Amino acid sequence: MKKNILSGAFIKQRSGMDKWNLPVWDMHCHILPGVDDGAKNMTDALKMLELEMKEGINKILLTPHYLAGKTDPDLIKTQYQKLKYEIKIRNYPLELYLGNELFYSTSIIFELQKGRALTLAGTSYVLIEFETEISYQKMRKALNELLMAGYRPIIAHMERFTCLMSNKNRITELIRQGVLMQANTNSFIWHRTSNSLLQLLQHGNIHFIGTDCHRPDWRTPQMQITIKKIQTKLQTEEMIRIFVENPNQLLKNQYIRRKK
Repeated sequence: MKKNILSGAFIKQRSGMDKWNLPVWDMHCHILPGVDDGAKNMTDALKMLELEMKEGINKILLTPHYLAGKTDPDLIKTQYQKLKYEIKIRNYPLELYLGNELFYSTSIIFELQKGRALTLAGTSYVLIEFETEISYQKMRKALNELLMAGYRPIIAHMERFTCLMSNKNRITELIRQGVLMQANTNSFIWHRTSNSLLQLLQHGNIHFIGTDCHRPDWRTPQMQITIKKIQTKLQTEEMIRIFVENPNQLLKNQYIRRKK
């Protein structure tokens, strides 16, 4: 067994495949129980956390959906405290943080300022999603509004948006303006999106990888198979940036530099 420089992570051979044991982040998931289309109850949530641990994940940003006027922010905070209690009594080696995956609406900045919608772990970073077929003009306007209000937007599962994937120059333009990009683990497995995402990673145009996992039997984490695929394309320093440095800088509310 040999030591990897990824924050004390270890790599060992299993059936000819390198496996990372510890530690990696999941900064986008729907594990918080009973608040959105993710885990239905505490049993589901604990099963999901066990899957996350098996995938070598030990720091998790819980990001339940937030839809203005439909989401109950008090319920989210209550369920967060309950889930933290459950992992404490089970002695799970996990760190949990709370945020939202914000569905963009014209009132989202107001919702953030009032504390109903949540930034990521109390930082200025926000995870934001849009309608899949949103125009680039509308997306850019919305992101500029968030930036002007003092937030640092991260586009959730950026690979889903036609206006970005049909014109990669738009991704670069947004990054230069201060927007960050997050991609889902399962999109690195699908042939339809895998090659494009790997190219974006190589050019430094993806800053975070999250599982966007939902339930034990639907949209599971798939972190290890994604890491294995990415390892064939990225240098070690870039792996560190994606899986260690960027999430840690987010947690500290530090500026995440774009690749030169």
